[in-house]
Amino acid sequence: MLVCVKCGSPNVSILAWVDVNSNEYQGEGPGGQSYCEDCYSEEGVREETSEEKQERIDSINYLNQVNSKLKF
Repeated sequence: MLVCVKCGSPNVSILAWVDVNSNEYQGEGPGGQSYCEDCYSEEGVREETSEEKQERIDSINYLNQVNSKLKF
């Protein structure tokens, strides 16, 4: 998963060329510009580390356990 270079958030976007008729992704926009919705950085994206990935998986598993115990 790609994450923000500055804060490590996966809540990032990049500028891209998209075919307006088919909505097919054509490629990255000029300069591979990116934007992080969490820290408002435009510094770029990077691949998450194996430690970050494991932490994300552990968090998801924990939330699934909590949700399974909730009764509405």
